[in-house]
This record gives sequence, structure tokens and C-alpha cells, in this order.
Amino acid sequence: MNQPTESFALITGASGGLGQAFALECARRGKSLILLALPDPRLPALARHLADQYGVRVIVRAIDLTDGDALDRTLRDLAAHYRVDWLINNAGIGGTARFSQAPADLMDQIIQLNIRSTVMLTRAFLPGMLQRNSGLILNVSSIAAFAPVAYKTVYPASKTFILAFSQGLQEEYRSTGLQISVLHPGAILTNFNTAHRVMAQGWLGRQSALMAGQIARGAVAGALRGRTLMVPGRVNQLQYYLARLLPTRLYLALSSAVVRRELQATATISSTPVKQVA
Repeated sequence: MNQPTESFALITGASGGLGQAFALECARRGKSLILLALPDPRLPALARHLADQYGVRVIVRAIDLTDGDALDRTLRDLAAHYRVDWLINNAGIGGTARFSQAPADLMDQIIQLNIRSTVMLTRAFLPGMLQRNSGLILNVSSIAAFAPVAYKTVYPASKTFILAFSQGLQEEYRSTGLQISVLHPGAILTNFNTAHRVMAQGWLGRQSALMAGQIARGAVAGALRGRTLMVPGRVNQLQYYLARLLPTRLYLALSSAVVRRELQATATISSTPVKQVA
């Protein structure tokens, strides 16, 4: 069987927000694309725009990444027919609520999407990269990965997993031609609901928020330069250093107070948790 020669960047959660920004940045750099996302009417239009604007090939697969069987089938097919040299594990979900009030199915989705899909995608395409001794894996974690946060609980724990997973891979394959990077964005201004939640967090939330395009450009450039851990934005970098320097109990109290303010301002403490991507 002939091996595929055309090189692709595979991006999850690509229908909007940071995932769409990654797609734009990779296409701008001349990479053909495989976009994985939930069924969304925006995806075909995005694919046409990228193909027309940048002259790249764009393949779209509509898939629920929390469906383990569907994911496994899709990965077997993609790995057999396409050469994926860049993998951007961007898709993610979270929520803000008291743990006892958060729906159990949302917690399961966080685990399946943030953790399982990232591991399975990496497992599917890393062997080919190793065989070619070349490749880039960019895992999207969160600023929340560096310490626990009340009222989010499962989400920051899942992002801490992404950090540990990425660092383990970095050490395991540091003598190869693979570049494995992990990105820790703060709030991302993607739509009205996100902006409203960010504003409700007060000064810290407002100062830490960045635009998706700004984050994607910096992350791809940083990964290509060999950076292994990236925290975009000066306020987010300050949070990163505080999380490392302050006692965990103190940082937990401070960060949880910010989230509590969001809950009180948006009245989500007694309603359905707000979902967020990445």
C-alpha cells in the first residue's frame, strides 16, 4: 500500500473560536487541513473559504468526539489514508457550577472530550510522526491547569491531566524529531456569552482575556520555535507564576473567589452550568 505524501494539520473543535483561529493560521502557513468538529453549518463555509483564500485542501469530518466508537472508527480511517504531521488537540468543554448541581452527563463529557479524545488522537498519529522523525503536537490545556478551582472542579482537573500528559510525552520523545507543546490560554473572547462571563469575573477576568486569533498565531509560532509550554498574555503569565509560588490553599481561595463572583453575577449557581470550549 502506498503511503500518503500530502501533509495535513488535524485540528479538533474547529467550527469556531480558537479551533477556527488555528485553522486559519495553519492554512495561512500553507498546511492542508483535516477539521474535526460537531456537525455545524459553519464548517462547510469555513472549509470553502480556507481552500479559496489559501489554496489548501480542506477535509471536514463532523463527529462527536465524546462518542468513543465513532472516534475510534474515524481515527482508523484517517490514519490509514492521510499523513498528519501537525496535530492540534483543541476541542474541550467545561462548566461553572457547584459540583452537586452539575449534571453528571456534563462531567462525563468533560472527561471524554478533554482527556480521552486527546489521548486517542495522539495515539493514532504519533507513530506515523515517529516513523518520519518529524511532527508537531500542540495540546490545548488552560491557565486553570496549574491549580484546583472551586465551582469548576472537573474542568481544571482535566486540564491538569493535559499538562502532565504533554510533559510526559516531551520527555519520552525529546531525542526525536517530534515537537510536543502545551498551550495554557486564559479566557478567550469568542462570543457574547463568553464576554459576559469574563466581564462578570471582574478586573482579573477582563485583563486576562485575549482574542482567539492572537492566541493561535502565537501558539503555532511558538511551537515551531520549539517552545514546550506557552501561557499567552501577561496577566495569565502572572497567574502562572503565582500558582507556582503561592501555597495551594491560598491560590485556590483567590481563584475560586473570582469564579464565585462570576456565578453570582450570572446567576448560574442555581441553574444549568455554562459550557465553554477549551
